[in-house]
Amino acid sequence: MRIIALTAVIFVLAASPCVLPAQEPPVESLDRPIVFFIPFEGEVEIGLSKVLQRGFEEAEQQRATYIFLEMDTPGGRVDAALDIVDLILNSKIPVAIYVTNGATSAGAIISLAADQVFMSGKNLSTIGTASPVLGGGAEASDTMEAKALSYVLAKVRAICEERGYSDRKTELAMAMVDKEMEITDPDNPDKLLTTKGTPLTFTAQEALKYGFITGIVNSREEALQTLGLENARQINRVEHVSERIARFFSSMTISSLLLTVAFLGIFIEFRSPGFGIPGLVGIIALILFFWGHQIAGLAGFEGPTLFMIGLILLVVELFVIPGFGLTGILGILCIMASVVITLLEHSITSPHFSHMVGWSDVFSALGITLTTMLIGATGAMLVPFLIPAAANTPFGSWLSLKTREDKSLGYHSAEDNLDQFLGKVGIARTKLRPAGIAEIEGRRLDVVSQGGFIENNSPVKVIKVEGRRIVVQSQ
Repeated sequence: MRIIALTAVIFVLAASPCVLPAQEPPVESLDRPIVFFIPFEGEVEIGLSKVLQRGFEEAEQQRATYIFLEMDTPGGRVDAALDIVDLILNSKIPVAIYVTNGATSAGAIISLAADQVFMSGKNLSTIGTASPVLGGGAEASDTMEAKALSYVLAKVRAICEERGYSDRKTELAMAMVDKEMEITDPDNPDKLLTTKGTPLTFTAQEALKYGFITGIVNSREEALQTLGLENARQINRVEHVSERIARFFSSMTISSLLLTVAFLGIFIEFRSPGFGIPGLVGIIALILFFWGHQIAGLAGFEGPTLFMIGLILLVVELFVIPGFGLTGILGILCIMASVVITLLEHSITSPHFSHMVGWSDVFSALGITLTTMLIGATGAMLVPFLIPAAANTPFGSWLSLKTREDKSLGYHSAEDNLDQFLGKVGIARTKLRPAGIAEIEGRRLDVVSQGGFIENNSPVKVIKVEGRRIVVQSQ
């Protein structure tokens, strides 16, 4: 039942998002306003949304007056952007966004939710082009693309209503999402701001002109001065070590490698008696796989839970139910489903999951799962052939035992002259069931009874000697 115990370890460690807890920041005094700066750089993805969520929690612990997101993003997944939008709209602390370089695609949608938006005047910063990009940037079918577009447009309208934007600004925001809209310049009806096939994008000056941003600044200090927070204490949020490690282990390349190692170790362990290094390595790889996605916020508890259920079903099938049937099949399906759900990098309980995750994402995750399982199973079958070959190489010589126990050195496999005890009588020194120990002519010997059980201290007689096998019967 060692598999059940190890499964429990996987579930507890992998499902816990607090394996490497972030240190709680000290609470500052309230003698002056506090502005909490959170870096917002790189592609918008689910892991980033979870990092921002932890940043907002730390800002509340610091009793911040304002949260500033310093944004420089080329965009990314719209489902992740909508999670960040919900985070901003539900924040008890006002949120400002300072676009240092670009806020295109998903970044533009997020900017709509902020209380204040500033753009840098030093760089050629832009905002817009927010057409939906599904999970991982995968090409989507026309049906899925239309479904995602409709959902995102509805969310944009809801954001604009929540913030009380004018009908004109709402129309411009929707034109950033829907590339089929044509928008005319309100100051020049003959001029089109965008044509069909091209989503709307603004420069900093255009965004200020049409009321999309609060102002153009050259530094965070200028943005703070605009809000009357020039004397505020500034706190910069830094990414924790646990977040960096988790995002490394949750990357697609490392995840695939961990899954391959995990399945290889598990398959080898099932083919070998006892429990050894392959099983331990497989368990550690699985912990790192589930834990990395969990603490990075790329998955919920569904993956580790399904994996545990799957392993329990397999154990029941192997050790309780004879043969291999429905229980084993369900166990395998649960294990595969747990990996697929985790690789989708979005909790299935998210309100945006069904709208933004397409079948292409599911098939991609399923393909990775099947490939890693196949590689693991193939590797496990090849190990008995690879180890002898590797043992003959300079690097693998440690795999084989070099010490030889030659007969010339005095080694022998069996005790000599056991035939001398044939017909001798002795005493059983242990109960023979049927094997045990008997004392014959002053020597304690391993014996086996011919007639079954013999009580301790009963007289016995040697009736047969076959190599090292001494057969006795009750006297």
